[in-house]
Amino acid sequence: LEDVASHHLRGSVYTDQPGTEPPTGDTAIARALTVLGAAAATAPPMQGQTPQDLAQIGTTLMSTLANALLREHQSGPIHTRIRAAWGLSDAATNQIRRALVLLSDHELNPSTFAVRVCASTGGGLATALLAGFCTLTGPRHGGVAATSLDALNAGIAGAEPMARFQARNASHA
Repeated sequence: LEDVASHHLRGSVYTDQPGTEPPTGDTAIARALTVLGAAAATAPPMQGQTPQDLAQIGTTLMSTLANALLREHQSGPIHTRIRAAWGLSDAATNQIRRALVLLSDHELNPSTFAVRVCASTGGGLATALLAGFCTLTGPRHGGVAATSLDALNAGIAGAEPMARFQARNASHA
């Protein structure tokens, strides 16, 4: 993943940054939005930044976001942070690493598009990431994962819980 990050950072070498203590928050997305909101408030515009400056800002944001999402204060490759936080085997850790590499550039899904639009204005890198994370919270994008889990749990619980789930979510179709 870090090699792919270096590629996305236009050849600047990704170097691990320790990040900050993760904020409090009930959900991973709430913690990510808190971190990005704070970073966006003081983010320098991307215009005029050297590739090395942008690489350092980007790697610091990656590390800080990983810590916020995992609710852990760690350093090192992100897939090994996930292994430590979730207690994964080596095989599962390798699958997580592969998934992160595959997900590193989504082309034109809504959240990636929002990041690209915001970045094209020359705003700060943290501001662009915040735009993407805000877009990700929608029930027709990243929020659909939670809805899917609710549907699975309702289906496992039986016909009555599934009927309640369907009634609650009829307007999302």
